[in-house]
Amino acid sequence: MAPDESGNIIAIVTEYLSGLKSKSDNIEIQHELFKFAKFFPSNQLISNLKPSDIETYANQISGLQSTSMSIERVHEVKKFLSYMFKNDLTKLDLSQHIRVRKSKAKISGSKKGKAPEAIELTPEGHATLLVEIEGLRNQRGPIALEIQRAAADKDVRENTPLEAAREQLGHVEARIRHIENTLQSIVIIDPSKRPGKSISIGSRIALKNVDSGKKTKYTVVSATEANPLEGKISDASPVGKSLLGHKANQQIKVSTPSGTLRFLILKVT
Repeated sequence: MAPDESGNIIAIVTEYLSGLKSKSDNIEIQHELFKFAKFFPSNQLISNLKPSDIETYANQISGLQSTSMSIERVHEVKKFLSYMFKNDLTKLDLSQHIRVRKSKAKISGSKKGKAPEAIELTPEGHATLLVEIEGLRNQRGPIALEIQRAAADKDVRENTPLEAAREQLGHVEARIRHIENTLQSIVIIDPSKRPGKSISIGSRIALKNVDSGKKTKYTVVSATEANPLEGKISDASPVGKSLLGHKANQQIKVSTPSGTLRFLILKVT
């Protein structure tokens, strides 16, 4: 059957699948192609697809395709796009605008060497990352729709809103991948279960500046969790590094650009 040039994407996908003898019974591939079709408006015509539309779809799935089977399904979308070009349904070969990225985890795992260093997080820090990544994932859909709307407005070469939306999606995806990599390497610690009262990651400390008498409270955390505005200092910071291993009623010295500071550890919990 000749391709229907007036059909929408779902109609063409259905027709395409019906002609694939070896693939027509593969549920996963059918699911991926229909997911691709439903990514676009129901009245979207094949002939109106633009490279920016395909790039938007590619950005949306970026970071989600990690297994070999997932990558194969993306290749099936590329084959479908090539099919449309070969049958004169699109003026351009849109398959060139889907690039399958290799999983960073696979690349790093294939190299011999040291295992990724564990990142210690408090239960609170772990929960914060989970909330953040969920919020970022929920941003993907709205940003993708914004990209689609911006791409439909005018020439993409002079479309500032389109570039801004694409850049925003890129930042979101980069942060998601960073958090995912972090979560793979974390060790959740509970200071209350550690023997003794020595300061370590997760410890809450009350300090007094020996010279000025000013009192402050800190929680020592990893660099991933550090937030000075909330009193969370990194174990790699000058103060955090000096505190590690010490106990209440001990004094520490902290070297700073303005001189050496002396603190008395009042309490460790």
